[in-house]
Amino acid sequence: MDYAHLNLEHFFARNDDLDIIKDRSDFVMINNFTNEMMYRDGEVEGTIDLNQYYYKNRSQAASFIMMEYKNHRE
Repeated sequence: MDYAHLNLEHFFARNDDLDIIKDRSDFVMINNFTNEMMYRDGEVEGTIDLNQYYYKNRSQAASFIMMEYKNHRE
């Protein structure tokens, strides 16, 4: 099983308010080293500080998780 993917699913399962961004965005990148999430929703790009969600990766190494999401506004 892909540990990075499992980490991402676990993260969003614990933080329902971020599901809106996950579902609407074409691109999401979570940087567990700086605890930031970057997303792109069409022309809009944003960064969210994840420290408030108390999410800590078990690995001490910096990990970058990128996923493409289908845009549902077709």
